[in-house]
Amino acid sequence: PDPFVKPYRVYCDMETDNGGWT
Repeated sequence: PDPFVKPYRVYCDMETDNGGWT
C-alpha cells in the first residue's frame, strides 16, 4: 500500500484537504 497510497494520497490531501481517501 506504500507505493499506491503515497502518490494518490498526496494529491488527495490537496483535493479534500483531509487526506481521507485511503
